[in-house]
Amino acid sequence: MGKIHRFTVQIMIRDQNESKALEKLFQLLRSADIDGYKIIVPWNADQRLRDETAPGPTDALTDFVQSGKLARLFVVKEKGVRLNFPCRILNVDASSRLVTVYHVDEKKVYTFSFGEIENVEPAV
Repeated sequence: MGKIHRFTVQIMIRDQNESKALEKLFQLLRSADIDGYKIIVPWNADQRLRDETAPGPTDALTDFVQSGKLARLFVVKEKGVRLNFPCRILNVDASSRLVTVYHVDEKKVYTFSFGEIENVEPAV
């Protein structure tokens, strides 16, 4: 196994809207030999994302808060460490871009930034 190298890049993707371009970027990153990544969204992207009709990640997280259903959270921490665990999503703070979750197995509460969350899906 080789040594891990870190790069900072700026990528421009042409598409109909930002969410489709971001989806295309995720597909590219997942298909490559990349151990981890962090996407930093520009400060004004929040407003543009709210204006689009497709439900955003905040909506999906808020649905789990309101329903109280068990979720499986996929997180990418620093240095590309990937975690996934069953949890209950307790709070979603869109203004500070933080999500508070209760880890069902460890019985502990954790807070993650939106940038660390890769995916959330119903736990089976």
